[in-house]
Amino acid sequence: MSRNSKMHSFFYNHREVVIILLLLIMTFSVYFQVHQFEFVGFDDNEYVYENPNVTTGVTFENIIWAFTAFHSNNWHPLTWISHMTDCQIFGLQPGWHHLINLFFHIANAILLFLVFRKMTGGLWQSAFVAAVFAIHPLHVESVAWVSERKDVLSTFFWILTMWSYYWYANRLVFKRYILILLFFTMGLLSKPMLVTLPFVLLLLDYWPLKRIQFQQIECGPRQHLFSIKFLILEKIPLFFLSAISCFLTFSAQGGVVKSFETFSMTSRIANAFISYVSYIGKMIYPAKLAFLYPHPEMLPWWKVLGACLILFIITFLAIRMASRHPYFIVGWLWFLGTLVPVVGFVQVGMQSMADRYTYIPMIGLLTGFSWGISELVEGWKNKKALLVASTTILFSLLIAVTWKQVGYWKNSKEMLEHTLRVTSNNYIAHDTLGVELFRQGKTEKAIHHYLKAIQIYPKNYYTHFNLGAARYQQGKTEDAIQHYLKAIQFEPNYAMAHCNLGSAFYQKNEYEKATDHYLTALKVKPDYVDAHFNLGVLYYTTGKMDEAISCFLKAVKLKPDLVNAYYYLGLAFDKKGSINKAVQNFNTALNLKPDSVELHLALASELIKQERVEDAITHYSEALNLDPKNVNAHYNLGVYLQSLERFDKAIEHYVKALKIKPDFAEALLNLGNVLYSKGNIDGSISCYKKALQVQPGYIDAQKNLELVLKMK
Repeated sequence: MSRNSKMHSFFYNHREVVIILLLLIMTFSVYFQVHQFEFVGFDDNEYVYENPNVTTGVTFENIIWAFTAFHSNNWHPLTWISHMTDCQIFGLQPGWHHLINLFFHIANAILLFLVFRKMTGGLWQSAFVAAVFAIHPLHVESVAWVSERKDVLSTFFWILTMWSYYWYANRLVFKRYILILLFFTMGLLSKPMLVTLPFVLLLLDYWPLKRIQFQQIECGPRQHLFSIKFLILEKIPLFFLSAISCFLTFSAQGGVVKSFETFSMTSRIANAFISYVSYIGKMIYPAKLAFLYPHPEMLPWWKVLGACLILFIITFLAIRMASRHPYFIVGWLWFLGTLVPVVGFVQVGMQSMADRYTYIPMIGLLTGFSWGISELVEGWKNKKALLVASTTILFSLLIAVTWKQVGYWKNSKEMLEHTLRVTSNNYIAHDTLGVELFRQGKTEKAIHHYLKAIQIYPKNYYTHFNLGAARYQQGKTEDAIQHYLKAIQFEPNYAMAHCNLGSAFYQKNEYEKATDHYLTALKVKPDYVDAHFNLGVLYYTTGKMDEAISCFLKAVKLKPDLVNAYYYLGLAFDKKGSINKAVQNFNTALNLKPDSVELHLALASELIKQERVEDAITHYSEALNLDPKNVNAHYNLGVYLQSLERFDKAIEHYVKALKIKPDFAEALLNLGNVLYSKGNIDGSISCYKKALQVQPGYIDAQKNLELVLKMK
């Protein structure tokens, strides 16, 4: 046997392994660049790097939170635990978080190939579906966006559920059914998109599993191998789990589900039809892909009518061909059905559609296309060469486009600027880019984008809030207040706007208005840490120490590492004369932030009140280690070293304080006193005279000077 023959034989005998390796290499090579990418400023902050329940890793408390919290308007505990695990192992290194997304995407492509291969027997058709799934540009968003871990993770369990169902369908054994329930539940815990999976399993019963078989019986109705009733009843537990997931999801997303006043049912249905056709178009010609497509206020009637006509024709053809080409109707209904939760009938957010929503639905269209092409070219001359050439060209184009599309996700700025280039009137992209620029300290550029966003959509409360924050930072408190008020006008229950508005009124010493808005923020969001803390500061400022302490205690209960709350607790307890509690809170704050000069000084001051002078001196010294030019630390060290008759050291610190602040009258007075104690009469007289020069009429300096002059 020749060498070529041996290679051909090896390839033929190990086709599945070779295909898996090619899928892995192809997908990895397209997406590996993500290991150098940053987190993006849209959702990644809430999902990962600003979420303390995630950044602190896998703990019992965090797992309980994952199952009980409706955070980011979602309930997907397994996704949260996945992000926690990343933080536990990799910390906040974004490259590793991206690579875990890529790992799941590669696993999904390989599993998709294997399960279709098992179910259908079609090797090359299954390979085509998996390959296009792996490298299609529409899937970039799901892979290159860390926050979309829920997509790749839930699909992993979706495909495992399909595999378990295939295994169960071969032999109806209860323990195999348990595996279906397990994987399906884990999928729902990752993302509620899986609620449509029981319906897809019914489609798979028709093709390729052929559990519904029709036989023509003479003079009688058609008989079923399995009745439809049996197949539906078989999936009742799955439908029940889907119903629970729907309830929990709606509860979590209640705050962002748009009313019919925002989007009428007519506009939602019209947008749904157009979105279906747009998704097909972007699958065929993946151009101008963006992280968000804003919902249009008006949709042209001809566009809606055209979309309806296209969908009707395809559906009609699918039904007509159902008996001879069952894969086509299965693929088509898969596509239509799996998009139902996200196509906009229940509108969540302001997007009209999203690339990430195609992650599962695309499989349906690819299935119909792959098996359809396979049947179409059956019997053609040079079929093999034609298919190899066409798929090579297709895959090359997809790889090139996907590689470029992945690059747009390397950071927030790149992703958002690309979105603005390929979409129009995208106020959300303008607003989000403004937030990113504001975080970078580019306030003027941020305001430019906020104003663009408001020009496009004046009722966007979040943009008014962001513009208010920018104006507040610029010191334009009145402008900030106006924008916060507009944000509240469009969204009365916007807790952050109420809290920031409270801070703006506090800045203007309008304490009553500030209190009202802080309390409103807490009424809307009782666990709002910033509102508790800011209200505590207001109460402290107005002398209401008991109320202030109550607010700070609530803040640290919600956020145990909130240093400033412990600091203010120390100050408030000091005002009440509870020195021990003040020391306790300052110590807690210092444990959290040992490099805080202010905390060392505050604790030292309390220790003096407990007559723990040596301990106080230690903290004053530590403050100077951190800030050698701290005048107060030098002065206080001089005072308490003087009280311990360590005159030379006291003189040293008084001198250093005066080098930093030559007109420090108290330091001059004390230095004069120490020099007098050491017998340096002329030195003490000089200090008293300087004290009187910088502060004429300084009684203690005048008195001491007269006393020394008399004695001299």
